[in-house]
Amino acid sequence: MTRRLRTIAVGIALIGGLVQGLFAGDRRSDDAALFSSERYLANVSYLASDELEGRGTGQEGIDMAADFIAEHFKRLGVEPAGDEGTYFQNFTLNIGRRIGGSTRLAVGTHGRRFRRPLKLHDDFVPFPFSGSGRFEGELVFAGYGIANQDLDYDDYDGLDVADKIVLIIRRAPKFAEFGLRDMAFRSKASRARAEDAAAILIVNPPGDEDGDSLYDFEGDAGAFGFSGGSYSVPMFHVRRAVAERLLDAGGLGNLEDVVRRIEETRQPASAPLEGVTVKGRASIEPVERPVRNVVGLIPGDGPQAEEIIALGAHYDHLGIRKKGQDGFNAEKDISNGADDNASGTALIMTLAEAYVRGERPNRSLLFLLFTGEEIGLLGSEHFVHHPTIDLQRVVAMLNFDMVGRLRNDRLEIGGMRTGGFEAMVKALAASHGLNVKDGGGGRGPSDHTSFYNADIPVMFFFTGLHKQYHQPDDDTPLLNVDGAIRVARFAADVVDEIDAAAEMPTFNQDRRPPRMGRQDDDADDQTSIAEDKVAAAHDRAKPSSLLDGPSDLITAYAEWIKRREAVFGRQVVITTKKIGSTFEVKMVGVGEELVGQISDEVLASLRRLRAGDPAAGLDCSLSMDFDSGDAVGLTIRIESSSGAEPAKAHASKPADPHGDAPDDVTATPMPSVRLGIMPTYGESEGEGYEISGVVEDGPAARAGMKDEDRIYKIGDKLVTDVYSYMDALRPYKAGDRVKVTVIRAGRKLALTIKTAAQKSKEAA
Repeated sequence: MTRRLRTIAVGIALIGGLVQGLFAGDRRSDDAALFSSERYLANVSYLASDELEGRGTGQEGIDMAADFIAEHFKRLGVEPAGDEGTYFQNFTLNIGRRIGGSTRLAVGTHGRRFRRPLKLHDDFVPFPFSGSGRFEGELVFAGYGIANQDLDYDDYDGLDVADKIVLIIRRAPKFAEFGLRDMAFRSKASRARAEDAAAILIVNPPGDEDGDSLYDFEGDAGAFGFSGGSYSVPMFHVRRAVAERLLDAGGLGNLEDVVRRIEETRQPASAPLEGVTVKGRASIEPVERPVRNVVGLIPGDGPQAEEIIALGAHYDHLGIRKKGQDGFNAEKDISNGADDNASGTALIMTLAEAYVRGERPNRSLLFLLFTGEEIGLLGSEHFVHHPTIDLQRVVAMLNFDMVGRLRNDRLEIGGMRTGGFEAMVKALAASHGLNVKDGGGGRGPSDHTSFYNADIPVMFFFTGLHKQYHQPDDDTPLLNVDGAIRVARFAADVVDEIDAAAEMPTFNQDRRPPRMGRQDDDADDQTSIAEDKVAAAHDRAKPSSLLDGPSDLITAYAEWIKRREAVFGRQVVITTKKIGSTFEVKMVGVGEELVGQISDEVLASLRRLRAGDPAAGLDCSLSMDFDSGDAVGLTIRIESSSGAEPAKAHASKPADPHGDAPDDVTATPMPSVRLGIMPTYGESEGEGYEISGVVEDGPAARAGMKDEDRIYKIGDKLVTDVYSYMDALRPYKAGDRVKVTVIRAGRKLALTIKTAAQKSKEAA
């Protein structure tokens, strides 16, 4: 009777559009015995102890954590909901790469048939992003492997490298301001692949910041490192002495002379290396480890018992380094992740106890602890694709990640609009004295994203970033345990409101980018002000002029960055200007920590602004440049496509040219035609090029192309990324009918798309 009365009351409140906590004196959260700070602290202390070695995915410590969580569920009486009546969902993950035993490299000089074998790790090493396969052929020197038409510099001009091995220099010449787009290993691979090179050898230039050391394959890709896709061509890093011998034998002299000649003439020094041949094989093997999600269920005891509310958190962290090696230091080499995410894991354990010992819920509750979040949301993605329950029964998913550092009563919740939860959440938060901030849309850097992508309403609970994020000193003493319990009690009220509603939530798309604030000293109020400005720019549906919307957005981001960087003790100098049709903001002192995040968000936001009102005049291009040195900086320009010529890129040598920072795609001239797809700017996993979607009523859409299609070929050109996509379109003119092969559900389909004239660089 109590539950039925409560269901009726909550239904009335929801119809009215605002939940006021009608039974505030009889709420689960009021029972302090169900939400014990002592038990929460005990659980989080064990999970974040050195004994568990940082809970790295695939490492020994995380198995101890999984057993601990499962034993907790068993002791409470939570039912197992994993594989074959257990608490575990078992699977394997590719969590790193290793060099295969067949990897080899041999060089021949002076036309001799005999090739001298080189020694792995002493003379050469493959890159973790190398493609695998055999190769053999003549060697060609291709300078820095750069083709930049804006700077009138092309190392491949007039050079035939088809089916040959290419020797190139790392980074870029210094006579001009080459950008990340030119220097990145990914870019060099893409260019060589477009020229049909069989393999690539890369050498550090004289005086390089890394000296003559070889790429640290074990550090970057060994057991728990790089697990991304390959660049589809064999790639080796060679010692300078090896490159010197090959250049000299081919008649080009030594490397220092070649570099000097390029700098002085400002022209490439590319040439075939006559009589020099290379034979080899790259074997890059995935490192797979057995891993486990932990899954428990409390069956519902009401009319909607067949429906499920999922409560999740990831229990993995960054793990242990240098285990068993000389110089191991537990304080530096174990990342315990007390806040990230022992705090969320312990909160799930607390909620499980509250629902076992308190009144049974109407709907069933599924408790999910995910592995592999830190290396790409892999555990939650696996669960969504291979659920241990009927995923169609899940009506909502609440995700708790970094909820242990509540400060100034501020709690961020993302995804509230995906289920119409905003009014209910904010009303309940007020009763707990919590100030809820909108955490953005349904996607974000945590496991709720996997469920949002499956059209399930989500919420993402988060207490903010801090200086200890992904640092070894993210330890238990820094947690606000009482604050975490407040979040748990509030979350229980949210669950109870969803549970009591007569109807399940309706899924709504919310593609806004995540808004993740900090909880550091003196930054909260200022950060929230800047974030409100960002939100206002996001929500501007019809900008009053061509650049007002984007310029407001960029200015808001600049202020947001400045507020956040204050906690790092650095000054951020921001300048903005508008010249004609170009708006530019320059930020010096941003820091490497936020360059990738800010650029990703700007790209996503501009795409959203354009999609929100295509008629509003947002036909503009975007460029971003990265500066490095003592103070890493970022320059962002938005320019009308009908205005003056784009300003040339301005970027000095980046701190990590082989890293995953967004590429400055504007350094490559756009083709004159478009297909009407929304591009992606990273390396695609798997075969073909993964796009963001197709433009509504664009050429691709009219030809039958779908959002989930991957582009395999344009004409006879293979497409693997945005650069090969643009290259493949260059020969065509507006109105041409182009055969485009796409991959759909594992099958290759041929479409004929009539090209249109290029409009912008965001919808290509």
